[in-house]
Amino acid sequence: MVKFKNYEMFRMASRQSSISLVQPFMKHWSKHGLKMWLTIYEEFPQSFYYMDKKSYGQLTRNIFKIICKDQEHLKKYEPRKKALLKTAKALATFKEQDNLTKLFESYLKASDDFGEYIIGSFAMDEQLQKKLQKKFPKEFDLITMPYKLTEYQKMEQELISKKPEEIVKEFCWLNIYSGFEKIYDVEYFKELKKELSNKKIKSLNEQLRKNKEEFCKFTETIKDDDWKEKCILMHEYANIKNDRIDALKKSVFYLTKFYEKLAKKIKDPDITGRTLINTSHEEIKDIIKGKINCEEIKKINKEIIFYYDHELVIITDEKKIKKIKAQLKEKKRKSNSIKGSVANKGKAIGKAKIITDVRELSKVIKGDIIIARVTDPRYTTYIRKCKGIVTDEGGILSHTAIISRELGIPCIIGTKNATTTFKDNDLVEIDADKGTVRRIKKQ
Repeated sequence: MVKFKNYEMFRMASRQSSISLVQPFMKHWSKHGLKMWLTIYEEFPQSFYYMDKKSYGQLTRNIFKIICKDQEHLKKYEPRKKALLKTAKALATFKEQDNLTKLFESYLKASDDFGEYIIGSFAMDEQLQKKLQKKFPKEFDLITMPYKLTEYQKMEQELISKKPEEIVKEFCWLNIYSGFEKIYDVEYFKELKKELSNKKIKSLNEQLRKNKEEFCKFTETIKDDDWKEKCILMHEYANIKNDRIDALKKSVFYLTKFYEKLAKKIKDPDITGRTLINTSHEEIKDIIKGKINCEEIKKINKEIIFYYDHELVIITDEKKIKKIKAQLKEKKRKSNSIKGSVANKGKAIGKAKIITDVRELSKVIKGDIIIARVTDPRYTTYIRKCKGIVTDEGGILSHTAIISRELGIPCIIGTKNATTTFKDNDLVEIDADKGTVRRIKKQ
C-alpha cells in the first residue's frame, strides 16, 4: 500500500480537480513542509484533497513566517499573477517556430511563484484569524471585508451595458476550474443579464468604497505597528482570496487551449486536449519532445488517484484505488443538528438544497437554504435567491463568508458535515447567532 498510511490524513477540501491544476501547488507545498497530499476523485472531476495533518500545520506556519518577513509580499502579488497569465497565454497561442519546452518551463516557474498566494490564504486562516478576532472583536468583520470587485462581479457590471455576445469573448472562462468544465456560452450571459439590477451594482460599488474608507480610518487608530501590519495583511488577503482563484482558473483555461493544439501533434483519435488535462508535467515535457506513450495517457483518463510525496505518483490500478477509498471513507453520523463558525449573523428557515458540485445549482429556488461543501463566484446568482448559506468548509476569508456579508444573509461555515447530515428539501433552521443548523422536518 502507498506511503500515505504512515500519516494522519485529514480531508482538507473538496474541489473540481485535475493534475494540470494542482501539480504545481503539490510541488510548492511539498517544498515548504507538506509531507503528503492525496487526491481522490469522488464524482469526476469533483474530488477530495486529503493531507497529512501534522505537516499541513507546519506548512501554514512556514508560509506565514515567509509572508511576514517579506515586506514586498503584497507588492509581488500583481506581477506574479501577470506572469502566470502571460506564460499560460503564451502556451495557448504558441506557433510552430516557438521553443515549447522553454515556454512550458516558464509557465511552471510562474505557477510555482504564484503558489505562495494559493497557500497564503489558508495560512491567514490558520495562523492569524483567531489572533485578530481576539484582539479586534468589533472590527474583525471590517478587517476581512474586500474592497475590490471579483472577476465575476466585473463581468456583471459590464453585462449591464454590453451585449452578451461581447461579454462571452472576455469572460467565458469564468466557469473553468479543473479544465474539464465547459466554458460559459452566450445563452448563459443572456439569462444572467435578465436578473441583473443596476441599483444592486451601484450599491455594491458603494459598499466596497465604504469598506476601504472605513478600514483606512480604523488602521489610523492602531498604535502598534506590528498589529497594524497584520490587519493590513488580512485585509489585502480578503481581496487576494478570490482573485488568486480567478487567476488560476484563467490560466487553466489557457492551458486547455494549449493541450488542444498539443493533442493534434499526437495524431491519435482517442487523445484530445481534454485527455491531456490529467497528464503530469513530466509527461507533457515528453510529448513536447516527441516521446509519446499513448497507452499510459489513456490509462490516466479512467479512474485514478494521485498523490505527492516529494514527487507525483499516479495510481491507475482499480483494486488499489478501491482499497484506498475504503480506508479513507468517513462514517456518516446521524444527527438533526450541527455546529460551525459564524460568518454572518442572523436566522433563517427554509428548504435545504444540498450542493456537492456546481452542476447541481440549478435546483436552487428562491427562499431555499444552500448547504454546500464550499462556494465560489459561480454560485453568486443562486446565493442571491437563498435565505442563508451553510458550508462544510471555508474560513472567514472564504467566498461564502464574504458574499454572505455583502448580501446580509445568515451564514455558517466550516461545519465539516452539513452536506451529509441533511438532505434535499429538509426544512432547516439556521441560527447564525449561535452557529447552529438544525432539521425542523425531514423530507
